[in-house]
Amino acid sequence: MPSCVILYDPDVTFIRELEVFQATQVNLLLDIYFMLYEESAEQQAYLSEIQKEKRAFDTLIHQKAHLMMPANVYDLPFHMKMQQNQQMAYSMDTRTGGRAKTTQKPGVKVVVDVREFRSALPSMLHKEGLMVLPITLEIGDYILSPQICVERKSISDLFGSLNSGRLFNQAENMRRFYQTPVLLIEFTQGKAFSLQDASEIGTEITATNIISKLTLLILHFPSLRIVWSRSPHATVELFKVIKKHQDEPDMETAAALGNGTLTESAGSSSTGTDAGQNGGGSGTTSTTRAGPNSEEGRLAASYYNTNAMDVLKKLPGINEHNFRKVLAKVTNLAELSRLSLDEMTEIIGKVCAKKLFTFFNTSL
Repeated sequence: MPSCVILYDPDVTFIRELEVFQATQVNLLLDIYFMLYEESAEQQAYLSEIQKEKRAFDTLIHQKAHLMMPANVYDLPFHMKMQQNQQMAYSMDTRTGGRAKTTQKPGVKVVVDVREFRSALPSMLHKEGLMVLPITLEIGDYILSPQICVERKSISDLFGSLNSGRLFNQAENMRRFYQTPVLLIEFTQGKAFSLQDASEIGTEITATNIISKLTLLILHFPSLRIVWSRSPHATVELFKVIKKHQDEPDMETAAALGNGTLTESAGSSSTGTDAGQNGGGSGTTSTTRAGPNSEEGRLAASYYNTNAMDVLKKLPGINEHNFRKVLAKVTNLAELSRLSLDEMTEIIGKVCAKKLFTFFNTSL
């Protein structure tokens, strides 16, 4: 057993092997000596390797401290969960009609764009008991509630949409018509769960970097939410969590948004109203059961004044958090300009109301 090691050319890897050897030999005292000149190039190279190793450990500690725990970490393995679901959904009890026995909860609706049926996600949603409503959507891929619209992107679609600018237009349309626009980034199961390696992420924004493009997208659309999943199976569980305590979406209203038409909504019990008769001679006649005073009715009708909405958001005191309150109280910008300071305060608060009132009542 050696008790003394003299290194003419110090190497970090070999030194770590010696440390492991020392740890396995409890009764052996091992001395290590370096033969090199002080402040020489060899010494600096060795110290540089030590610093590189230290930074690697610091990075590992930081990543583990911020590591996200999957939702199913305490759940059953996926293959066992699928077997359990199949056994519960397909009972062979002849007294219940074979497959008639099921534990699926009815009434949980998801409006899905028909073009999404080329992927596996809609069938998985149906298998998990969600009511899939297929229709052609102009805005978004999945409508989870009257307020939540989801645009799903695979990794290849994400890169292509960011390069072509199509994602920018899609985010703009979702922000215009929905309170909570969501961008879902869906990874492929079994592949790397990252857009790029952490070592490739720089401190500066570059036009060719995927992280930089997503950063600019978020800066331009502060209300946009970005979620991600490892696979379509994880997306199903994610949709279930998002839909908790949310209202069910209306298929006809979701289809009407973005194409300039308001169709009949079969999901509402109120009677139809003529938008042309009650619209003050606007010249556009359409029938809706959602009702002009309901949230979905106002949301669909907002298609006809999108330019006015853009002007409204540019006014002092109006922001992403309060512009919908203004839309619910006034019908046009002229009516808004005639409100008193107290009336504006009731809608958007004292500070914002003062800015808006001063803007409308200050002489040019």
